[in-house]
Amino acid sequence: MESNVLKANEGLADRVNDLQAELAKQRKKLELCMQMIGEFSHFIPSIFEDFKYEMKKLDAEDTVVGKCESDQAEKESTIYTNVNSDSISASDDLE
Repeated sequence: MESNVLKANEGLADRVNDLQAELAKQRKKLELCMQMIGEFSHFIPSIFEDFKYEMKKLDAEDTVVGKCESDQAEKESTIYTNVNSDSISASDDLE
């Protein structure tokens, strides 16, 4: 029985190492995204404001729960609408 527990602990330790590596990778991706957003957010300010709002919501939550596909589709639709609105207003400014 003790050997089973040791094997289970080794398996858990391996999984924790895998998760830590994945977390480090995701953190690096997020840092790159934040850098990109910081450099180019002045082109589409409403998208940046939406992004900051979503980040604040995530920071306020204790845990992140999976979202269904309809929630993601709704958010993508909102972003697409905001991009189109900014594009229209920017082209209006040029005329």
